[in-house]
Amino acid sequence: MLARILKRIWLNCLALADKITVVYHGYKQHCKSAGALFDNYLLFVGERKGYKNFWNFIKAMVPLLNKYKDLKIVCTGNPFSREELEQLNQIKLIDRVIQKSVSDSELASLYRYALAFVYPSIYEGFGIPILEAFQNDCPVCLSKASCFPEIAENAAVYFDPSDLDSITEAVRKVIENKYLADDLRDAGRIRLKDFSIDLMVKNTCEVYNKYAF
Repeated sequence: MLARILKRIWLNCLALADKITVVYHGYKQHCKSAGALFDNYLLFVGERKGYKNFWNFIKAMVPLLNKYKDLKIVCTGNPFSREELEQLNQIKLIDRVIQKSVSDSELASLYRYALAFVYPSIYEGFGIPILEAFQNDCPVCLSKASCFPEIAENAAVYFDPSDLDSITEAVRKVIENKYLADDLRDAGRIRLKDFSIDLMVKNTCEVYNKYAF
């Protein structure tokens, strides 16, 4: 299992309590970040379908976008669909929410220069983008649902993904408090050490040795 929360889910379904072991993903970035691609932006990474909670995130950012006229939201992933563009146009954010298809080095750059990485999903099995943000010294704002508190621990500011005010406030704290942002960067670097490739290999080998025969 990739996270303890997944183990609990499987234990509720199967009588395998003594045969399920949690082994976290290992992570290592294999490219250097490029230069800055944008200024003054929040970063959203990945797909935007239902459980990713993208539109709650966008709605929650309206007060901050109104307050900070140069603030933008940069989204990686697939180009916006016609329906998404229509929705952004309806809420008058068509010029403030930007989609960018990126290489690995450009993605690293987006993390490194973002004011914050925001991950509003209602459910995830692990959350590799959290580790990508840690690797690139990006402050992290996370949904408190699913596995996120387990993966990031104290290296993130958390919010209720169903509460727009909660999302707004979490992001506001990070972008308006330089000391908090710096603390999150430091905590992310420390937490990332728990997800090394060497540790993943070691723990995986221990599982195989335990159950192979």
